[in-house]
Amino acid sequence: MEQSFRLGGIRCPSGTLVVIDGGHLGAWSGERSPTEIDPALLGVNDAVTGADVLGAVDFAVVGQDASEAVRSVGRQPGAMFHDVPASRAAELGTMFEDHCRASGLDARLEALPRAGSHMPDARIGPLPKATVTS
Repeated sequence: MEQSFRLGGIRCPSGTLVVIDGGHLGAWSGERSPTEIDPALLGVNDAVTGADVLGAVDFAVVGQDASEAVRSVGRQPGAMFHDVPASRAAELGTMFEDHCRASGLDARLEALPRAGSHMPDARIGPLPKATVTS
């Protein structure tokens, strides 16, 4: 039988909580575009996959039913799809379009320029009280 233990807690008075995969902490930047990261820092060592990573696309979900479309498609939370590898962008677009059509939802993906950092996108809104428990 599993047992749960409280390991501690955090307080977040600012309402902004950033959770980062510690394995990629050295590659993450709140100031630079992800396209400026050397794919080798992410464990990518072949040129084809590296180009796919550097060519990744971010999509905004827009339209009257954008929130419902994102929830119902069951992918990343929020109104964005981040870091879609270049080789999979068209496939995601088709899948999302088919899903929205079949569900009767008014939503679409719009590719965004990769000129900036993900920091503004990572802000999901104020958290009135943040705690972490296990």
